[in-house]
Amino acid sequence: MRKSKSLYLLAALALIMGSVHAQDLTTGGVLTASADNASGADGSEGSKKVVDNDITTKFLCTYTSPLLMQLQFSAAQTVGQYTLTSGNDGPTRDPKTWKLEGSNNGSTWTVVDTRTNEAFPDRKQTRVFDIASAPAAYLYYRMNISANNGSTLFQLSEWRLLGASAASGVPSALKALALSGTTVSLSWTNNSVNNSSFELQRSADGTNYTTIATGATTTYMDTKAAINTTYQYRVRAVNKYGSTAYSTVASVTTYNSGGELLDMTDDGGVLTVDKENTNVNENSPHLIDNNTGTKYLIPQAQLSVPADYWMMYKAVKSKLLIYYTITSGNDAEERDPKDWTLEGSNDGSTWVQLDKQTGQTFSGRGVTRNFYLSSSATAYQYYKWHVTAGNSTSNVPSQIAEWELYGLDPDAPLPAAGLTVSNVLVSSVKVTWTTSSSATVTGYELQRSKDTDENFETITTTAASANNYTDAGLLGGTRYYYRLRAKAGDAVSIFTNVVDTITVWDPELPLTPQALTAAVTSDTSVLLTWEDKSDIETGYTIERSTNGTSFTLIATVDANVVSYEDTTLTMATQYWYRVRAFNAKGTSNYTDVVDVITSGSNTAPTLDAISDIETCNTSVQTITIKGITAGEEAGQTVSLGVVSDNSNVFAALSISNVVNGEATITYQVNGVADTAVVTVTATDNGGTLNEGVDTYSQSFTVIVSPIHVTITANPGTLINRYETVQLTASGAATYVWDSAHGIVGAQNADVLTVKPTVNTLYKAKGTDAQGCIDSASVVVKLDTDYNLKPVNVLTPNGDGKNDTWVIWNISSFPNNKVTVFDRAGRSVFHAVNYTNTWNGTVNGAPLAQGTYVYVIELGNGIEPVKGVLTIIRDRN
Repeated sequence: MRKSKSLYLLAALALIMGSVHAQDLTTGGVLTASADNASGADGSEGSKKVVDNDITTKFLCTYTSPLLMQLQFSAAQTVGQYTLTSGNDGPTRDPKTWKLEGSNNGSTWTVVDTRTNEAFPDRKQTRVFDIASAPAAYLYYRMNISANNGSTLFQLSEWRLLGASAASGVPSALKALALSGTTVSLSWTNNSVNNSSFELQRSADGTNYTTIATGATTTYMDTKAAINTTYQYRVRAVNKYGSTAYSTVASVTTYNSGGELLDMTDDGGVLTVDKENTNVNENSPHLIDNNTGTKYLIPQAQLSVPADYWMMYKAVKSKLLIYYTITSGNDAEERDPKDWTLEGSNDGSTWVQLDKQTGQTFSGRGVTRNFYLSSSATAYQYYKWHVTAGNSTSNVPSQIAEWELYGLDPDAPLPAAGLTVSNVLVSSVKVTWTTSSSATVTGYELQRSKDTDENFETITTTAASANNYTDAGLLGGTRYYYRLRAKAGDAVSIFTNVVDTITVWDPELPLTPQALTAAVTSDTSVLLTWEDKSDIETGYTIERSTNGTSFTLIATVDANVVSYEDTTLTMATQYWYRVRAFNAKGTSNYTDVVDVITSGSNTAPTLDAISDIETCNTSVQTITIKGITAGEEAGQTVSLGVVSDNSNVFAALSISNVVNGEATITYQVNGVADTAVVTVTATDNGGTLNEGVDTYSQSFTVIVSPIHVTITANPGTLINRYETVQLTASGAATYVWDSAHGIVGAQNADVLTVKPTVNTLYKAKGTDAQGCIDSASVVVKLDTDYNLKPVNVLTPNGDGKNDTWVIWNISSFPNNKVTVFDRAGRSVFHAVNYTNTWNGTVNGAPLAQGTYVYVIELGNGIEPVKGVLTIIRDRN
């Protein structure tokens, strides 16, 4: 709920003549000025306008310091007060610093009054200034204005000199409106031009009055009234020379309610309008956003003449409406509401009219007006404001900056009373109260504040039957304030009176310092201040923590010192502090802990970009990362982390610590074709406070592309007897063929020539430029039947024909045994699983040319094959 804005005394100078009897000396003087308007002294904004007794005109000129305005009288005049009225334009043109001077010869001047850095918050605002010293009579008076508020122009609507007479003009139209059980709003009309203030009095019996307020405003909020009590109020105008009579008495009875006045539009209810604006910057939520700088605008296209629109607020629960406020929008006044009704309902369909207004206007833009209900007897949950006409005779958009509803919770209990403290010990206090008379009370909320009657915090909520509470765990020698309110479910009463006490303390020990504060003075320093509550301390110890738990002593200062600047900090870092006093007898308690975050913000660490990798190598490999730095804070370290989005790619993946700005990633791929994105994250210890950044990541891609060796055969892998085959390997850079039957030529090229006589497996191992290895194999088979067909001629002369003894299809009979005998019956060759490789030698020596007998045992009960083999040596 926004508080009423204090107003300066607004004087209607037109009242000077007539019923107001203050002695206005101005009319009898002759005005001259050190500078004037271009139109001259008699012009529309000339200097004579400043004494024409009309606040709607003004004196305007170029400002040069000092600006002098002089009144000369035919006889010496005694001035007791003077008034100044601000002009209608910007306040930078208003006078700010001046002297009122008097003279009897026009050359020798005496300072009568001095004002410095004065301000006129409102336009056409009249302020009264008293002459502090005993007034003297002078023939000449002048305003010596040494400064305005910064403009190159000067403006003033009126300057009036008043005699030394008592305040005149009795205040009128005193109104007293009850706003709650304990609050009364008072306002009145000022009819005086020479009063310095007002004196407001209150009575509970109509006879005995007590002054409750003095001040220059024409409004006052009496918040000390009693519930369901009738009061009489009166007011009079006062200045240093005397006062007026009292005004007519205004009587009012406060509500029989213990609740505080609430802004209903802040309770989280629902606002509905019949005409919405699609522009989110001017739509209906701005109507209740507690910001008079925004507004709800109803577009012209949705309106007609007269303007007709409504808005409805459904509160969370029913409340008793006391008054409502409307704040004008920022655009032309023709867009303001003029006629309307306000209705209440508890079902949203059956409505009761609560207020009706016609012909209303707003004195300016952003002006808030209060509208009080003539009576408030029923609480409603729904409130509808229905505008039936705007301030224009043509169709224009409509606007409202703010609409607020103020009311009382009918469920609020009456407050407790008689709050007192007793049994005051070193660390505890007993708080006692008289319970509320409301039967609906469910408990009491007790609040405490330390060394202030503000900033209360709830310390307990008691049962409904409780009338006391012992507050333990307090600091000795410390002042505590308490207040209490009754609760009835979610409804609460107003608070009781505030009571305070000081806990007991050993008189030989220093009292605990209070109100410790920590203010940032730079990125690396904090200023600590506290209140000295002791007269016997020797000094103070200051402790600091970086986690709020473990504290370290950082300084000791002398007695009566109440500040310390810690200049050894790190920017954008949170610190906790506590202070205590000490002397030869011991120490005080610690202050409350305060925390603070130093200014500045951490910048992200860095590391160089990492190139993508394509590999087939399954051995352990490394990558060097460079350019690793921490943020700008001094003394930071950087830690690294590495992760992959595809765990199937890697058999191992890790990263080292940072050394001299570099680190190493170690990895080993599984060798299966796949892809992974690897992310390296650098984290420094500068933190993220003050929107700092402490991490930075770089990602790169690892593509695993293993080589794949293949073999092709020309003319194919199924060949005829004595046919030559070319095997070609591909998919690698270099090749090595395993030794095997029938190889003709080199075995370290991609092409291998073979001429097998049995089905033979040929295997090639390929290696690429990265050292990746893959193997492939192929079986070359003979295209023939499976009958055993030994060749009966062997000519081992190296011509590639019959150089070895070939037994066709021998490979079809595993575990075969082949034996060759000479004519003497001696065995010259024997082999098991013969592979067509014998070249007619025995023990490395060639057999003689001639005929030999062979026996081939095939096993499995097959009849051995026998025959004659002829070896020919000299055949070419």
